[in-house]
Amino acid sequence: MTDEVQGPPSITDLLPDVEVEYVDIDALMPAPYNPRKIKDADFKRLVGSIREFGFVEPVVVNRANDNSIVGGHQRVAAAKEAGYTQAPVIFVELSPEKERLLNLALNKISGEWDDEKLAEVFKELRVMGADLEQSGFTDEEADKVIAKVAAPDEFAAADVDIDTSYKCPSCGYEWSGQPKPGEDSDE
Repeated sequence: MTDEVQGPPSITDLLPDVEVEYVDIDALMPAPYNPRKIKDADFKRLVGSIREFGFVEPVVVNRANDNSIVGGHQRVAAAKEAGYTQAPVIFVELSPEKERLLNLALNKISGEWDDEKLAEVFKELRVMGADLEQSGFTDEEADKVIAKVAAPDEFAAADVDIDTSYKCPSCGYEWSGQPKPGEDSDE
């Protein structure tokens, strides 16, 4: 008897019968337990993003719990603010336990930024003349990311004084753009 090697599950096993439906926003019920919140400035940027790009990411709603929103609370509120009356929805049928677990997973499991790539995207968008606010980032946030990954010689080439010091998390190299004590800054 040989052991049969099983391959990964098919996409139809993982996402059976997924369909996007358009539903009246007022029929969607925010989950009272939802632990996610959003700052006013971020909410305004989200409204602006929905106005600019549309409602491009469906809301996850639990049909088994009176159309309780599982994922997309902030998008629904922002879309309503932007004047939308309907939202794209993917319905699920979950127990209260699974609903809460999915709510947390959708809000928590999102990865992290690759700061070097993010800084490059910011630089490219600036060259293109894009309004970074439409991405959800402020110019100040972009500046911080760009400065965080900038090499010391880039600081020198920019001929600017930087009063913040930086430390490379990989090698421990520290720089600030300022001369070290005892060094002549006019060299």
